[in-house]
This record gives sequence, structure tokens and C-alpha cells, in this order.
Amino acid sequence: MYVDEQLGFLRELRRVLTPAGRLGLLVFVANGNLHRKAPAGNNFPQWNDLLDLLSAAGFTVDTAACEADQATAPAHWQDRADQVHEELARRHAQDERWLVSAEQSALIGELLKRREVNATAIIASPMPHDHGHVDEAR
Repeated sequence: MYVDEQLGFLRELRRVLTPAGRLGLLVFVANGNLHRKAPAGNNFPQWNDLLDLLSAAGFTVDTAACEADQATAPAHWQDRADQVHEELARRHAQDERWLVSAEQSALIGELLKRREVNATAIIASPMPHDHGHVDEAR
């Protein structure tokens, strides 16, 4: 999901998250300046910028895992994913939304393949309100 106002969106998530709650995100993180055009509506932050954004919203990162550091998925998982993709393409091949989605997916795939971005899973916790985070609702 792309959000125009990322800081405001994250602050709202922080506002509604319980103190013991956790935020899970999958973020495509840039490894420097992109050499290819980013897919429409996408903004790939660099790691330090992402940490600053999360901190400004009132979160601290508990853990993060980059897809490049993970083991390859079993072949039968990929086979199943391919079957799902083929069925979706069969059903929606004439739908303009499907065509745009496939094009955008291919662009992100190229960025991942060239290691210009990494898919990074993040678990973050809300900072206590007395650590500089100001709740805008108050």
C-alpha cells in the first residue's frame, strides 16, 4: 500500500496502537540511489531515512529482516505461487488494472533482482509518550 503522507499515516497507527502492541511492516528499502525508474506511486526510503520516519512517528524498531538474508523458499511454494499467478492472469488478462499491476510488479522485480531495493520486514514498538512523541490528538 502506498500512502502519500507517510508520517501522518504512521502517527495515526501509533495513536491507535496499544502500548503493548506491535507494528509489522514490509518495506522496500533502497540501497542508495535507484538506477531504474521506480514504479508509479512508490517511494523507496533508504534505511536511515526509514528509521528517522519511524522515530518521528513514535516507533522504535525491535527487529528487521532483509529478504536477501533469508533462505530461498522451497520450490513447491514457488510452484504454487506460479499457479495462482497464472489463474489470476487468465481471469483478468483484459482488465487494465491487472495489466498495470503486472507492469508495476515487473519493475519492482527488476529492482529486487538488481539489489537496488531489498524487501525488509520490520517489527516496531510504540515509544512511550514521554520520549518526545507528541500525540496530536491531545
